Amino acid sequence: GLGAGGKYRLTAAQEAGHRRQLEACKQVLDLLSGGALLLDEVDLVLHPLKSELNWPLGNKEALDFTRGSNPSSGGPMGASLLSGEMGSSSSSDGLRWQVPFHLLDAVLSFTYRGTAAAQVAYSSDARAVLADLQAALERGKQARLVQTTPHLVVLSRGFYDAELKPLLARWALGWLAAHGCAALAPNLALAFLLGDDAAAADGEVGAQTAAASASEAQSAASKLLGDEQMKMLNLTKDWLDALLPFCLAKVDRVAYGLLLPSDLARALGKDAKMPRSRKLLAVPFLGKDVPSSGSEFAHPDVVLGLTYLAYRHEGLRWGDFKRVLSRLLEEAAAEGAAAFGGGAYSPGKAFSERSFACATFAKWVSLAGGRVRRTKTKDLLNEMELETAQANRRRVLETASLELLDGADGVGFEEGGVALAGAPSLEAAMDEIWPLQLVDLRDREQMAILFTLLRQLPQLVEFYLDALVFPETAAHQGLKLSACGQELGSDLVFPRRLGFSGTPSDLLPLDLGKCNFERGADGQIFHVLTDPKVTSTVMVEADWSVEGILRLVASHGAYHALIDTGAIVTGMANYKVARYLLEAGLVGMEAVVFLDEEDRKVVLLRDGMVTVPLKSCRIDRAKRFTFFDQVHTTGMDIEQAPDARAALTLGKDMTFRDYAQGAYRMRGIGAGQTIELLVIPEVREQIATHVEKPRVQRKLVTQDASQEANAEDETEGSNEKATDPSQLLKDSLAWLVLNQMSSEKVQFNLLCEQTVSNVWRKQSFRALVKHGDKLGKSAAALRLEAIDRGGTGDEAPQIEAELGLCVDAFRERIDFDVSNTLPEPVPFGTRVRGAVDDFAGFFASEADRAVADKVLGHIAEAEAGEAAGNPLSGSGRESGVARERAFCGEQVQEQEQEQEAENEVEQEQEAEEEQIEDYEPAEYARKKYSRDDEAAVSWPLMGLASAADPQGMLGFYPLSKLALDGVGPLQLPDDLLVSGNFFKPKWGKTPRRFKNAIVSMDWVPDTAMLVPLGPLPRPSNAETLVYRRRLRSALELLVANAAGEARGASERLTCLLAVLGVDAEESGGAASISEVHFEGILGALGAADLSDAKSLETAVNALAPLVETKSIFGFQKPRYTVLLSLAEAEALRSTLHLTKLGNRPPSDRTLLGENFPGCSVGLQLHGRLIECSIGHEHAPAAQALAARSALKFFDSDTDFDEAESLALLRALESSPPPRRQEWFAAVRECRRRARLPLASAAEFPPGLRASLSLADESHGLQLRALLTRVPALLAQRGLLVMDAFRAFDLNGDGQLSCSELFGGLAWLGLEGALDVPLIHALVRRVDSDGDGLVSMRDFRAAFHKEPARMLRRLLQAQAAHKPLAEGMTNGSGLEPIVVPQKKIPELHVPSIAAQASPRAGVAMNVTALDIKGVKLKVHQQGGLGLVWDSRSLGAKSNASVWAPPTPKPAGRHAPVLRLRARIVLGHYACRGLRDPAKDKLLRSQVCSLEITDLGLGPGLGFPGSGSALRGGLRGRAWGAAPPLMDGILERLLPHPIRYRQVWNTLGKRTETHVFAWLPIPPSPDFVALGMITTQDEDPPPLSAMRCVPLRWCNPEPATPKLLWEDVGTGGKPGTLWVVNSLGLIAFTRGSEAPKESYYELANDRFFLSNEDLLVLNGGALAKTESHDQMT
Repeated sequence: GLGAGGKYRLTAAQEAGHRRQLEACKQVLDLLSGGALLLDEVDLVLHPLKSELNWPLGNKEALDFTRGSNPSSGGPMGASLLSGEMGSSSSSDGLRWQVPFHLLDAVLSFTYRGTAAAQVAYSSDARAVLADLQAALERGKQARLVQTTPHLVVLSRGFYDAELKPLLARWALGWLAAHGCAALAPNLALAFLLGDDAAAADGEVGAQTAAASASEAQSAASKLLGDEQMKMLNLTKDWLDALLPFCLAKVDRVAYGLLLPSDLARALGKDAKMPRSRKLLAVPFLGKDVPSSGSEFAHPDVVLGLTYLAYRHEGLRWGDFKRVLSRLLEEAAAEGAAAFGGGAYSPGKAFSERSFACATFAKWVSLAGGRVRRTKTKDLLNEMELETAQANRRRVLETASLELLDGADGVGFEEGGVALAGAPSLEAAMDEIWPLQLVDLRDREQMAILFTLLRQLPQLVEFYLDALVFPETAAHQGLKLSACGQELGSDLVFPRRLGFSGTPSDLLPLDLGKCNFERGADGQIFHVLTDPKVTSTVMVEADWSVEGILRLVASHGAYHALIDTGAIVTGMANYKVARYLLEAGLVGMEAVVFLDEEDRKVVLLRDGMVTVPLKSCRIDRAKRFTFFDQVHTTGMDIEQAPDARAALTLGKDMTFRDYAQGAYRMRGIGAGQTIELLVIPEVREQIATHVEKPRVQRKLVTQDASQEANAEDETEGSNEKATDPSQLLKDSLAWLVLNQMSSEKVQFNLLCEQTVSNVWRKQSFRALVKHGDKLGKSAAALRLEAIDRGGTGDEAPQIEAELGLCVDAFRERIDFDVSNTLPEPVPFGTRVRGAVDDFAGFFASEADRAVADKVLGHIAEAEAGEAAGNPLSGSGRESGVARERAFCGEQVQEQEQEQEAENEVEQEQEAEEEQIEDYEPAEYARKKYSRDDEAAVSWPLMGLASAADPQGMLGFYPLSKLALDGVGPLQLPDDLLVSGNFFKPKWGKTPRRFKNAIVSMDWVPDTAMLVPLGPLPRPSNAETLVYRRRLRSALELLVANAAGEARGASERLTCLLAVLGVDAEESGGAASISEVHFEGILGALGAADLSDAKSLETAVNALAPLVETKSIFGFQKPRYTVLLSLAEAEALRSTLHLTKLGNRPPSDRTLLGENFPGCSVGLQLHGRLIECSIGHEHAPAAQALAARSALKFFDSDTDFDEAESLALLRALESSPPPRRQEWFAAVRECRRRARLPLASAAEFPPGLRASLSLADESHGLQLRALLTRVPALLAQRGLLVMDAFRAFDLNGDGQLSCSELFGGLAWLGLEGALDVPLIHALVRRVDSDGDGLVSMRDFRAAFHKEPARMLRRLLQAQAAHKPLAEGMTNGSGLEPIVVPQKKIPELHVPSIAAQASPRAGVAMNVTALDIKGVKLKVHQQGGLGLVWDSRSLGAKSNASVWAPPTPKPAGRHAPVLRLRARIVLGHYACRGLRDPAKDKLLRSQVCSLEITDLGLGPGLGFPGSGSALRGGLRGRAWGAAPPLMDGILERLLPHPIRYRQVWNTLGKRTETHVFAWLPIPPSPDFVALGMITTQDEDPPPLSAMRCVPLRWCNPEPATPKLLWEDVGTGGKPGTLWVVNSLGLIAFTRGSEAPKESYYELANDRFFLSNEDLLVLNGGALAKTESHDQMT
């Protein structure tokens, strides 16, 4: 801190406080140095792994591959976040946790039935893989290699590697392809992920990877993929190789879990500053239901994986659930605000049912097995999701109880249960869930139902973690302090130490000495525990459960205790276990003894079910039952009856030590007391696999040849498990010993590392204690102090350096970045030897060196044993044991820093809330609005029964007559009316505010007079011809490639209605069409196949008049939609409600149908019916949609979906587009709405844009027909949308160009109906980011349709392994579909990388004379600008990085024109902070390349020359580079095609970061001479530097020169090097020199050669080693 810069430099007061703490520590150490240390259970206390604890230090940085996710950034969340398609863009936001989400979700689908992965709905291959994965898990379950109680646990690593890993790699392919890795072929991606296991994988996986080795895959990946894609592959591989099996082997609430409300209350009582991460994330558990007191998992990926599993297994807590719903409500409100341009909005509008948040909530409820009111489950879910919803519904009904929900919070909300007395049954409540806009977070009954239904839904869990938990907790620090058992075991603190244990071990600190084992003790323990008279076994039934185990124990009748050493009894608190045992049996027992949450011995009495302290209990020991939970099976004594018998459980992770400790809770074992092992089938299988089968095999190997026949018989029976009780006891102990030996491999590694590091840590610690008063002081300050004391101070620099090294001995770097290159594992021995070499200066004596040599000898011996094939020997490879150690590591957050960080977050949130409260919408029109004459005018209800004069009697008038100040009325349908109480016509003469259009009335004066609306006026003849041509094109698309389709006229009508923007299912299909026209339409659409011109023309002639005049939509008259004021709506609704109850006022007889039986009224809130008269029938769907859309338009809404936009366009067709825009702007000004840019219709929101800019609806007919037809053709081919995308994506880049899309649609049979403008219109329509390419998400959004019949046909065909259609496969991806590409003009503008390629562009046509005067020379570089310096890092030395100026255009030098360009080849650096170009000693070492056209060719270079090439120079401004210079730069000195990040300062204690980038040349014929740096994570522009031809260069003969290293800092280690005589730099990760080859220019000055001429003219680059011609 003292050497740091900026805000990290300590103040004088802080420094003084730290020095007081140092002095206090020294006093404590002096006190302890005179004492002795006694250690009980020393093997546990000094356990190398369990005793290690880490304290992170430094500045918190967002975890790599998570940056950008910010839950507080404001604004509506993206559709991907809510829909389960998180991160499917190229952005790396949150990808760090989305990889485990995707993989773990697939595994958990086996037990939870259903997956949150969106790709299952779109890809047949994903469905096939998921089915195979579930089948493999079922096989594992049957073979007892997978445990499903209490949840899914993978017991066998061999089973995982052989069965699950290959399938999960295939499952990951779809996710990787969707995230930009599609450029790597599937077989190569699989080979990369599976590595050496790829060739061993059988079945389909082996077939896919047979042609690619791991090395080929790695080589291809490094060439084809960028940084982010390589990180995705490496991260996925890490999860498949190590993280996934590690996480799946752990048991929730035993090894990890969430803090329950009671846990949180206790923890906060002990430490009010507990880090927020412990509140929200999974934490380590000491045993069953006992979380660690303050530690967290140290490895961030382990945290992510285990947290996800914990929430999936345990579900959201009450407070978590409230946070999710609060966020959903906020997002719905934000969507409402965005829809109204940022201005004011009513609650009804803000929570429109069409908002994405509301729709997502409805889908979540449906997926969980419920239903939101006014929704249809079949409309929200596909067929697979419907099956999942049914399974979820059964699970909820089976497990949930509405009597009391234990909903105490724990993350900031109120605590307490949720009582639901008198609530309706859960099943009934699940079918009547209120929509999101009506959810009240304060209604505990309503919230309890939602909590029960949704708390374990995968989509909800993923949303909560992705949006609210991980973005604020996924951070790490670049340094850590660590402590372990070495400090206590050595003489560092206590000079005398004595430890003892009943289960001793030699894996102890070396300074503690050898363990003195009691002679015969181990043998006695083994003898007792294998004696059938003392120990027996019981095989637990196959379908066991926790309750079943407890019932077995309770009904046995002879047990006095249950010792749960195997942590089998999970999911129940100790009190509940005790109560369950008493209620299930325990005949003869009067009480159960157990330990409560405070580790107190208590007794639950059968009489009254009350608990009392054990010391107060007078019940005889023989009548007391004792329950030892797992964490209390060590070191806990509870007296038992002399002849007591205990049931002891065995678990998958137990060791012999655990077993012995648990068994000897019976202190009289072997002397009257006995135990009985409860062996579950999964443990029985593990014993058979690891002990019994190897024993039989060894026995067979030693048999003589004469016994071969018996050997064969025994081999056949070798799979049978031992039945001899005595042998089974021995085998059980052997298995437990093997488990302990395996666990000691991890301990051995860590103990070796700790023992060696303890040598220099002790020396460093003693030096720091001795010179504590000098710590943190500069050499100058130390020199002054020495001079004040009469010394010289010459030793001050050495003291400062030595103390710095002593501090560094304790500060360990932390680096959890995902590698963007091919990872190179470092053997454990190599890593330890490197550490010994680094700290060799701390070896103060031969004894210290002997310790290091002894440890290194142990490691070498162990590695030799591992190489010889001994599975229990060896230190373990980095990917094995060392990873296990890293995954199991724990840490404790700095509480003060954590609290400070939380306070900063809270302050930021408060500031944002204040900004929101003070937010003023974008500038709206400010006028002097009138409020005169606002009194409401009443009207008689009986007037609703007559439409003769609605304006005179009721005060209604057509909306088309509403005029505004300065703007005339707009032509709108005549059935849209406005109440005078809403807006009086005369108000339009002066500026007047509009009310929000909230409630409207659907009004039919007399239903007996209701008839179809007559045809509207036809367009002009010219418009009719255009309309019919477009209609014909649309029909051609709808019937294209219809051969073999069993589609009748009614289905074609449904498609046509969809093209016209009418939902046929919602409107009842043909019911929305006038009966007069119905038969004619069906006849026209059913004519043959409509494939010949004549039948098509007949159909067009029949349909065109109906579409042109709108007769096809079946509008009715007299039917009106009336916009009412809220007061009118309130009065009318109360009247309608009283009418239905029978309480009718005398004046309202008309509404009861007594005098006017035909009157029908329906009140609508934003188009949704809220009250109606008796017998009221809804308006036709098309008419209701048209009215709703027009009123939204009048309400200044900007959020219109496609159907609403079409309906609005039909309503506005009578007015030209400019008139519509003018009227809309004028209406909007009369509300508190932000002004929209009206300079161009293209700037409007998409839905509104079409309605305001298109002349009529016919403009989009062809495109809508294409969007409707493609899903049907995909279904005809048997393709799901993701399968089709991959088939169309010919170059595998994860995006479709126009040509690829054209080829794919033509392959579907649409070629004759397509043209280039239509394809371009389609791409513009679906392209979400405007780059002219269609991403997988774009394609899915446009074409994903899944009719139930299509899905059934697809799955049936896959099950039968039959082709779905001619030329198609079963969609598994094993036989790729061949789709020919159709080259057409592209909308995509090539990137700079593509343009920079020397192969890109048009070849030049130049001669040797043209380039004769083009000279290149090395030139001293000046004008550098500072990019970064290391001052704020606190490193031992300083360095700075400098960039050359941006190249400027060539200038004019009289009298001869010289065209010159400076080439940026990279960045420069120097020690210190001085500009190297201004340093006399360094300036000659800072050089770049300069290219000059001297104009020596005939007539080239002088104004007025006759050269055709240079002729373009005439008339151009001086300084503009001519074509020759452009060609040389682009073809001979191209830009790199991308960059790869090699190092950064993230994780270091600084606010100014640097990122170093390695340029990737466009081909092997070019090289980059240096690196480039930036101050942010975004790669630099490709145009920032250039590469040079390889043949211009020689390899750099000298070793790169070390310029700076980051000693004394945190994060990833890095060094800075100068790599050639030009002074260009390279950064490396670590302390080694750059491994890349660097080059020098072969000559300092030269002219272009004939080989260069060949390249300029489009020839191949010459691969020559000679540079003699470049002189």
